[in-house]
Amino acid sequence: MQNLHDTLYTVARWAMITLVALLPIFVILVDWVVVAQSKGFLIGTTLILAAVFWVAGSVAEGVVRVPKSALLIVAALLPASYIVSAVFTGASWESYIGNATSVDTVAAAVTFYVLFAVITSLWANRNTKALLFTLFISGSVLALFSTTRLLVSHEWTNLGGVLTGVATSAIGSWHDLGIFLALFIFLALTMAHAVTEKRYIRLALYVLAGVAGFMLIVNNFRDLWYGTAALFSAYGLLYAYSLRSNAVPWRAIILGKAGACIAIAVALLLFGYGGTWAQERFPQSLQVVHMEVRPSWRGTIAVGERALTGRELFFGTGPNTFVRDWSLHKPQGVNATEFWSVDFTSGVGTVPTSVVTVGLFGALAWGLIICSLFFLMFRRETWKDHAGCALTMAALFLTAYQVLYTPGITLLALTFIMYALLVAYRARNTGAFWSVPIGITTVREGVALVIVCALVLFSIGMSVQSLRRLASDAFVNRSILEYRTTGDIDMVVRDVALANSMYPNSDRVNRAAVELGLLKLRALAVEGVQTEEAGRMLQGTLSRTIAHALTATVAEEGNYQNWLTLAQLYGVLAGSQIEGAEEHARQAYDRVRETNPTSPMPLLGLAQMELMLGNTDAARELLVGALQLKPNLPIAHFLLSQIDAGAGDLVRAREAAVATAELVPEDPLAWYNLGTILYASQDYPAALLALERAVALQANYANALFVLALSHYELGNEEQALAILEILQGLEPTHELLQRVIENMQNGLAPFDE
Repeated sequence: MQNLHDTLYTVARWAMITLVALLPIFVILVDWVVVAQSKGFLIGTTLILAAVFWVAGSVAEGVVRVPKSALLIVAALLPASYIVSAVFTGASWESYIGNATSVDTVAAAVTFYVLFAVITSLWANRNTKALLFTLFISGSVLALFSTTRLLVSHEWTNLGGVLTGVATSAIGSWHDLGIFLALFIFLALTMAHAVTEKRYIRLALYVLAGVAGFMLIVNNFRDLWYGTAALFSAYGLLYAYSLRSNAVPWRAIILGKAGACIAIAVALLLFGYGGTWAQERFPQSLQVVHMEVRPSWRGTIAVGERALTGRELFFGTGPNTFVRDWSLHKPQGVNATEFWSVDFTSGVGTVPTSVVTVGLFGALAWGLIICSLFFLMFRRETWKDHAGCALTMAALFLTAYQVLYTPGITLLALTFIMYALLVAYRARNTGAFWSVPIGITTVREGVALVIVCALVLFSIGMSVQSLRRLASDAFVNRSILEYRTTGDIDMVVRDVALANSMYPNSDRVNRAAVELGLLKLRALAVEGVQTEEAGRMLQGTLSRTIAHALTATVAEEGNYQNWLTLAQLYGVLAGSQIEGAEEHARQAYDRVRETNPTSPMPLLGLAQMELMLGNTDAARELLVGALQLKPNLPIAHFLLSQIDAGAGDLVRAREAAVATAELVPEDPLAWYNLGTILYASQDYPAALLALERAVALQANYANALFVLALSHYELGNEEQALAILEILQGLEPTHELLQRVIENMQNGLAPFDE
């Protein structure tokens, strides 16, 4: 059995080495699998493999070896708090699995803790150099590739269309790239000696750290300059203190590594103040513009205060429910911004989000993790062990960004990998382990075996479900791309069907199926129901579309998007006079208002349905209500101008049309709408200006050209009017009314004389 368990452990270790090697750089080279989904596939598959072989090796050896570490113990509270929160809040699958790239789910908490525990167990009595060196290699590849991608504009650097813009990277977001590069620079400069004794390899790491530094300037996030400066300065001060306690002269300290770290920290602070100036010295192609949108501390706290009442204070609102909390409790002022319709899935940071969704238990878990790291940092033996000190600092650095920011799945995985490296490194140096016998010889061993197997099986089950959801979402992505590029509905139907078969409980898949159903219904309506078979096909498509919409609301009852999709579907059917559709649409819109009370969208949708049904007074009242929630909503002003113009109230119609044009000055329809209302009001000079603006934005805008010509005629510019109409005739040579108007004007008659 000795050789067997060694072999099994070796396979598990290689699975983890593969994960560390590929995690920063791995992507699936198809444009319908996004970077985060690629990372999810990698983490899920490698962790399943490692967990299976680790358990098998432990059973073969008859013992589970775990380092004695407070960090390992308190970190277990994190998945425990997520499981307890999910159970007590009656959470749905969205809380357990999410979209499989969410970091605020039960699956994510369990997966990352198991990753932490498995690595610490596998490397508890082995040197961690292999893992660290692997991380250095993958970091080097990422730094070189990111730099090459900026300097060399070529199709292959987009990795098959996965990286869609300059401000994207193989690790995740542009900010995620900066955080990882800062970590890489720190570890390369402080731990190169601990990883390798070969001078040329250390020199290569220093050069690559310089390349990463160049990318950090291009990246140019101020929080990264200050955060990395804090990292180097803390390490340098602790290093200097440890040397001074051994009576090392100050001159040697200042001229050594400690002084170098302090100098680097000062340089980083200077870049924090003048990084933009330095970036502006680069060529235009290297001045990357990146905008990042997430709730502020103020917005996150406001949502938390309203959401965490009663029992929710302890258990939260449920894992991965921040998007629902945001819809219910977001500050009214958000509607005045351009991000009013963004459904934020997280708050200002990962940890603050966890506090809202998992409650005080989640706050306690993260708080104890942070306290454990600080405890390790300030222990005397940590100061003396410079490699251990660097690992502790790196773990704290990554954890700090979980508090201050919302890193993607890659950086959260790296955070727990760093915890594992830290615990395994310390365990090997101290030799402090818990050895738990497992087997079938005694009751105690049997109970331990059952517990270990149950925990690993639960983790594997979560990983399998996550992989199913990832595959399902990937096929939804492909269906969207296929429709945009080819318009082939049959191909789209196939992909949505595959996505639904892989994960039937996904509300996203069912919403996609509803959109697809509406496309098919429109196509069938255009063809006409001329045969009995066509009628059956229409009825079948309608039934399936309604079923998918209802399934989405059952899968995620608290997601307003599902109710909005159902309401819009019934609204379309109500316009086609389908019996009962109007009542169901109103009920669905009421649910949208319950789940997203500050959104004007349900009122707008109801108003559009009332317009289809001919109820203009009711539609106007609803649009006014929508504008009370969001005064700068262009479509509401536009519809109000149409309603008022139709009712003959041209004064109010003009006010609404002016508001529309001011809100969307680059939209030719807004100016055409204003121009026609001004023309009807007989304000021809103003109509002329508005219509000229519409034609300037869209040169071949036939309707705008026609009313523009009429405005010129009313102002006595008959030659100009006729010239415009002749241009328009070239666009629409068979239009009978246009031909009659031209003939009348050529004959000296009014445009519409019979």
